[in-house]
This record gives sequence, C-alpha cells and structure tokens, in this order.
Amino acid sequence: MNSYVERRSFLAAAEPSASLRGAEVGEAIRQQAARHPGRPAFLHKRHGRWFSFTWAYVRQETARLEAVLRAQDAPQRGREIRLAVSGPYDPDLVLLALAALTLGGKVYALDPEQAGEELGRALATIAPTHAFVQGRRAIGAWLETRPAAAVPLFVTRPFIHGNEAWTVVPLRDPADALAPAALSRPEPAAGGVVWVDETTHWQGGLASIIDAVLDEGLTVAFPETGASALRDRRERQPAALLLSAARRGRLIEEDRARRGAQGSLVRRLTDWAEHSSGFVAHLVNRRRLAVLGLAGLEHPHLPVAAPTRAAALTARRVDATV
Repeated sequence: MNSYVERRSFLAAAEPSASLRGAEVGEAIRQQAARHPGRPAFLHKRHGRWFSFTWAYVRQETARLEAVLRAQDAPQRGREIRLAVSGPYDPDLVLLALAALTLGGKVYALDPEQAGEELGRALATIAPTHAFVQGRRAIGAWLETRPAAAVPLFVTRPFIHGNEAWTVVPLRDPADALAPAALSRPEPAAGGVVWVDETTHWQGGLASIIDAVLDEGLTVAFPETGASALRDRRERQPAALLLSAARRGRLIEEDRARRGAQGSLVRRLTDWAEHSSGFVAHLVNRRRLAVLGLAGLEHPHLPVAAPTRAAALTARRVDATV
C-alpha cells in the first residue's frame, strides 16, 4: 500500500551527501547563537542523563576548539586543516568538525571498522593534519598505522598514550560544563527533535547533521551508545529521523521482528493496522511505534518514508512503501 506524507517523518541522505561548506559555518553559528542562545542545537545522553548543548554553548565551544586546532598545528601554521574523524556521531565529533570548517579546513569521515592496511591507505590518501577517533578498538587500530608525518590524535578517553606517529590530545568532556536537559520537556526545539544513531560508516552523515542544525535550526539528538540507542530513542520519541539507507533497512527489519511470529494474533493485528485507518488501527500503530521510539513522528501511522535528500531537509511529498 502506498501512502503520501506531506511533511517529513524520516530524513535520509543520498550518499555521498552535499559537500561540507567552508568558513561561512562560523557565521551561521554566530547567527543561531544570537537568535536562539538558549535553544538546544544538540541533545546527548551521557552517564545516564540527557545534556542540552545550547547554541550559546556551541558558539563558545567551537571557538575553544578552533584555538585547540590552531595550537596543535603551530609548527606548520598556515597549512590547510584536514581533519579525519571516526566513530559514532555525537556532539564531540560534530563540534570539532564545525571548528575545523570555521577555520576553512576540510573534514573526512572514515569507517570505524577500518584497520590495518585498509586504514593506512585511507589515511595516506587523506593526509590528515588532525584526527578524532572514538572507541578503544578503533584508537588502537589508528595508533598502529604510520602516517607520513606526526599527527595530533584527539580522543575523549583519558589515559591513552601516543607514539612517534600520533600525539594523543585528550579533549575535556563538554558535559562538565552543561546542565542536564529535562527528560520530559527540554526547551522547545524548532521542528521537533531529529534523531541520529549512526557512525561515520555513513560518510554522508556529517554533512547531513550540519545541514540540519545550521540551515534548519533543528535540534539533533544522539544516544549514549549504539547499544542503548533503542532505549534512549524511546525516551525522546523524536519527530524525525536522520539516517542512511542501510540504517533505514535495519529499522524496518527491527519493526518486522517485533511484530511476532508469522500467523500469530499479534502479527495479524499489527499487519492489519499498518494498512488500515480508524481508532483501533491508530492505537495499535501508536503502540507499535512507541516501542520503537517512533511515536513522536509527524505521521506515526506511516512507519518509514522513502529516502529524500537530507541536505535540503525540505518539506516535500514522498512515497512511503513499507
């Protein structure tokens, strides 16, 4: 059954997504901070609590990270910043990327699963001047590579030692300077909360996230970890999802798996409700989507809309085919 959504429920970016912008990123941050200083740009769950990264904080933190990037590049001041990032998308990664872009640099997202010769070839091609890596396993894989010149490696984990090829630079936890966001009602976000639980395996994700927050002024929420994504999404019940085609496919599979065995009463009821209207069907669909953390979607009776170009994030009519 085909249905039509007048406004977005799911947002999915074509791969690769639109190229990242240059130094005008800094001006966009300043404008958002001036207009909506208390509005959250990001929400992120850390240590069991939700934290709100307001636009005022984003401006302050990106300015600090610009200075950090410049300081690490002091011996060769004036060269173009080439920041390689790897790991889950979260405010730490995005804020450092924004700082690099504000300085006129470029940002490259690498698959966190890359290691060994494959990772070495990717780094040789990019020739990064700086890197940001999350996850102990991934950090270990990067430390085993040997770039042509020593590279500062930003990490959020303390007590990691570098070597002759990588200078490990711990970044302080931004959550230390944040106030916890209310779990039930953070400050209203324009357009509702947009959910992201992807890693840099989705290379177009960074550009899509930046488009969402800078161009649309949307609030992007991230889970604490990949393993807690479902639980954390249930708490936020986002209005839209920002996801790759691969993640969309896995979400559909998860939805199907939770409907019960083929032929069971629960399966027949949920399959019927998906393609029906009326009060009972509405309740069944609401319950099904709430379990998936999707009850807040603008059109909750439609589980997934076909991929659209997230770089534009425009309200448009899309065909839903699930």
